[in-house]
Amino acid sequence: MAPVVHGLQEVYGDYINIITVDITPTRNTGFYPGLDMGEVTERAEELKIALAPDGDKRIIENQRPYIVLVGPDGEVVEAWSYFTDVEDIQAAIIQVLNQ
Repeated sequence: MAPVVHGLQEVYGDYINIITVDITPTRNTGFYPGLDMGEVTERAEELKIALAPDGDKRIIENQRPYIVLVGPDGEVVEAWSYFTDVEDIQAAIIQVLNQ
């Protein structure tokens, strides 16, 4: 999934913000030296619920990695799991940019 995200950043980076979020911080504690892992984990859990369709965080937990397109109003426009054609993601980005 990283090549897809990096490719989208190259093409649309001047028009949208692309942010990556680690939703499994307890598996990657080495990347968070000096941080309160309890707080990091709590925030990750909140993000899973906020970004998952219908607030069902199990969808995100079971289909990693996950891409979520959030519109300018902060609402989730579309969400995709690992096996998604980049063309589908690009079409959604273009649709949001044209609004």
